[in-house]
Amino acid sequence: MCPPEEARTIEGSFYRLCNSTVPNEADFQTHFELNKIPRGKECEARALSFFDNLASANDRSEERRV
Repeated sequence: MCPPEEARTIEGSFYRLCNSTVPNEADFQTHFELNKIPRGKECEARALSFFDNLASANDRSEERRV
């Protein structure tokens, strides 16, 4: 089932890694929209990853640069 039964609505500020300083629509495409769907993972492919705090987003951004 997609979304899964345990999915819930959340509120707050969230952060996403983008390819440019000014985000555009392409920065918010899912793997499903990009036709990059791992076998058996259609539900996950429809989701976007994000961070709930800026420090975690910055840490991940640094990892990607290495």
